[in-house]
Amino acid sequence: MRRILDILQPLHSRPEMPGAALIVCNTVADAQDTEAALRDAYKDSPSLVRILHARMPVHQRNAVTRRLERWTGPARPAHRKPDGRWTSATGRRPDRPLVVITTQVAEQSLDVDFDLVISDLAPFALLAQRAGRGHRHQGRTRPPYAEHPTLHVLNPVTATGNPTVPEHWGPVYDGSLLRRTHDHLNTLTGPVAVPEKLQHHVDAVYSDSYTADDDIHRRADDNAKQALANLVALRRHRTGTNLHPLTNTDAHPDEIATRIGSDSTRVLPTYLTPDGRHWLHPTQHTPRTALPQHIDPADRPTLRRIMNATIPINSQWLNTADPTTRPPADWSNVPGLRDLALLPQPTTRTAINPYLHKGKATLLDPQRGLVRA
Repeated sequence: MRRILDILQPLHSRPEMPGAALIVCNTVADAQDTEAALRDAYKDSPSLVRILHARMPVHQRNAVTRRLERWTGPARPAHRKPDGRWTSATGRRPDRPLVVITTQVAEQSLDVDFDLVISDLAPFALLAQRAGRGHRHQGRTRPPYAEHPTLHVLNPVTATGNPTVPEHWGPVYDGSLLRRTHDHLNTLTGPVAVPEKLQHHVDAVYSDSYTADDDIHRRADDNAKQALANLVALRRHRTGTNLHPLTNTDAHPDEIATRIGSDSTRVLPTYLTPDGRHWLHPTQHTPRTALPQHIDPADRPTLRRIMNATIPINSQWLNTADPTTRPPADWSNVPGLRDLALLPQPTTRTAINPYLHKGKATLLDPQRGLVRA
């Protein structure tokens, strides 16, 4: 954390031109810990600290994304769209330091621009994507410390200074690619020309010339995943009426996932009162915040409201045998809701308690998203 604070120090050296920084963590837990540490470090300063990751309710994630685009998106005045909707101005930086902590969502199609980018170690190609969130828009006035686009990579090391992969990162990224990226970064003697030399560096990291045991294991794993993907891939669209070939496969359904290796489910956080009732708000108990037992499939506003409150999580975090995690029986007839699970948080008049399973506590925090400890 000390290293991050040192890198961010220039944001606070020129109050009249503070700038904005992006920190990309490899796990949601690291992002949440970093956000908490920065809020504590800056509690006596005017700095804005925000967090964005996938383990947030859809409505919260969308709201944070819109706010970040207003602050760091391309400079555009407020205007009315062809459909009549009014769009707020974007690209107006706050008048105080802005630090945004995020995860792999930064690699997606966010049209944002930061003066400074800090990233956990990741495969080189993904570091390039993260670096692309810095100096993205031309013509913006930069603070003196951000004259040139810079990506700071945080290399994890042991107490003796040797490179390592933190155990809690799990299988987020293959260890061999992280090691090779670490080694390649140490060979750089100057800036990486983008896009002219980017492919050269990517090829150097992903070269098949490496023969370490972890590289051999990675290539075998990649081949196995590719074989499974080829087995279940949809064929090119052709006009016809027979849909059976689209779902006829020898692969076991449990082995097929949009993201190979993932085992996730979408949950709806609820607040479980002592009388056994589920609510969608911790304190405001009204007919609108009661968990609806019956939903008309044509009631799109209600469906949208429910889905906008859901969060994807690892399915092992939930005890599916617990009846309090099961949605109302009537939802089984509603597309989009039939596969949801509930995440019940026991609530009293004085406290909101986390959902407990396998010695872990899971709680929805209004700022940090879903926190598991």
